[in-house]
Amino acid sequence: MNKKGFVLAETLVVTIFVLLIFTVLYNSVVPLLGRYDELSYYDDLDTTYDVYQYRKILESDRNYSSITSNNYKLLTCNDFTDNILKCDDIDDLINFNDDDSLLYINTSYLDELERDTQIDSDIRDYLRYLKIEDDKKILLLKHDDYISYIDLSTSTIKTSETVKEIAKKENSTCRTYIEEDGITYISGSKYCIKFNYVWYSGKMWRIVAIYNDGSMKLVTENNITTISYNYDSGERWFYKEEVDPETGEVVVSKSYMYQWLNEDFLDTLVDYDEIIDTTKYWNATMTNSGIDVIKPAEYDENGRLLSTMIPSSIAKVGLLNGYEYSKSYQENVYSIGYLNIGYYFWLLNPTGELSAYGTGSIGEVTNQGYYSGDFPIVVRGVRPSIIVKPGVSFSSGSGLYNDPYIITTTNKATGRENELINSRISGEYIKFKSEGVGDNYDAAPLYRIVGIEDDNKITKIVSMNYATYDNGGKTANTKGYGVASDAGTTYGNGTTNETWDYYLNNTWYNNLSFKDKLISSTYYIGKVGNSGSYKLSICSVATTDTTSECAKTLSNTFNVGLLRYGEMFATQQGNGNSIDMWLITKYSSWSVWIASNSGTGDGNHPPNPCAVRPSYHLKSNVKIISGSGTFDDPYIVD
Repeated sequence: MNKKGFVLAETLVVTIFVLLIFTVLYNSVVPLLGRYDELSYYDDLDTTYDVYQYRKILESDRNYSSITSNNYKLLTCNDFTDNILKCDDIDDLINFNDDDSLLYINTSYLDELERDTQIDSDIRDYLRYLKIEDDKKILLLKHDDYISYIDLSTSTIKTSETVKEIAKKENSTCRTYIEEDGITYISGSKYCIKFNYVWYSGKMWRIVAIYNDGSMKLVTENNITTISYNYDSGERWFYKEEVDPETGEVVVSKSYMYQWLNEDFLDTLVDYDEIIDTTKYWNATMTNSGIDVIKPAEYDENGRLLSTMIPSSIAKVGLLNGYEYSKSYQENVYSIGYLNIGYYFWLLNPTGELSAYGTGSIGEVTNQGYYSGDFPIVVRGVRPSIIVKPGVSFSSGSGLYNDPYIITTTNKATGRENELINSRISGEYIKFKSEGVGDNYDAAPLYRIVGIEDDNKITKIVSMNYATYDNGGKTANTKGYGVASDAGTTYGNGTTNETWDYYLNNTWYNNLSFKDKLISSTYYIGKVGNSGSYKLSICSVATTDTTSECAKTLSNTFNVGLLRYGEMFATQQGNGNSIDMWLITKYSSWSVWIASNSGTGDGNHPPNPCAVRPSYHLKSNVKIISGSGTFDDPYIVD
């Protein structure tokens, strides 16, 4: 080989060697630099992911496309099965602009998701960034300054222990729990306690205490109705059993409160025998009200259980007692405690001794959040409480208001597309398709299911908003119930738009976009006087029968009505900006019941202006189009 040939060959060998070296470096180093850029980019949440805040919707076979207000296409996941979160089908989900971001996804679907042009390019870039974690079932978490994920392949189902662990996390600004006698009380201000929301049977609940065995005490987030505690100012018991000295027989006495909670309300809870713990006690022993609340006794001086300890096998539903309520804000000011809802509500126990006149008080919480007391005959809001069995787990949720823990029941789980609305649960929320704009229902009025009537055919609902009317070019929401007479206390006697009954069944009804979904149905117009039983609003006489079984009082048929005294949700809903609200029940020959703006109840003169929340009955063929029945994701019906 001549010298020129050798030089050429040598040059080629060196060139190939350099190219090989460059290729290795390019394939090894450049991806690392790109990965570094990705890490730097995606760890800066404020510049990449602020507007993409999601929460999980765990429904495996639901189509949310009709209620989706954006074009983001994400992954729907099943509930936990054998401690694994299974993700199967691609479906449309809702974009929520919450403070917390939760997005469940299975990375084995990332290739398909990356190619979906409906997904914003920044999100597709982030999915590619996650591709390194192939075949993982992960939960993306948005934090203040970074994004992280949790591998759910080995995650365990959430239980009361999950909540306890969250409460006990170190927090320099918030005290979130107190331990005493084997009980972990969730305790703190409303600004800190945001992790204990539970959705069960169409109602939002708060976890207030966790017992050593894993059982939990829950209380509803809001008042469910407004009634008297009992029939006399000296009768301060919830439930009692006494031996008749003459016959030797045990005589059982049940307060109004016991009856309403364990007859009317209990029947609205799905599969309660699977959920409610019947091995515990409700402590209805007298204690003081005020600030420094003394723990009520459980045993007498001989170590015997007091008669005021009511077994939960007898009372499946109760109320919080004053001591439990005081624990919810201990080391905080009561006004900012997380259980202060801005309305009066009853507590379980008597407060203080009887007076010389034989009268005394039952515990109450005022609209300022103060633990006080008043006569059992006055009318206050009712927040039912239950004790959940050990071992009951949450099928989904993170405990936040917009993503509560879900207690899934065997029967009547979330309603599905084309399911009849009369198969659903008291407390679930709905909106009408006709009140949306296209597929956007954000501004559509919200309604709540009161109950299912007429042999489970007709669904009674109530508006969550006050009715309005035009008053000289201005929108108004108060007017009289009727004229100043005995006739004026009976709903349906009005003859002009000056009274609610006439206006609602004429002008208001004729302007409803969904009146073809309504049926004219029965409204009971009973009379409940001062200290009277709530049953008289529907039953013809005071009775021990349940409200579903009793002989009924006077009634009439209307297209639009009002809720009656003691009915589900016949009370103020939510917090703030409330107005005295008419009910349909008479108080006397000159007055009608109202649910006041403070959460109490009283009689009011018919010509006085108050607000109303209209009630309707839906035809038996009204169906669910979409949604899950919660406040944030109501059923859309048509």
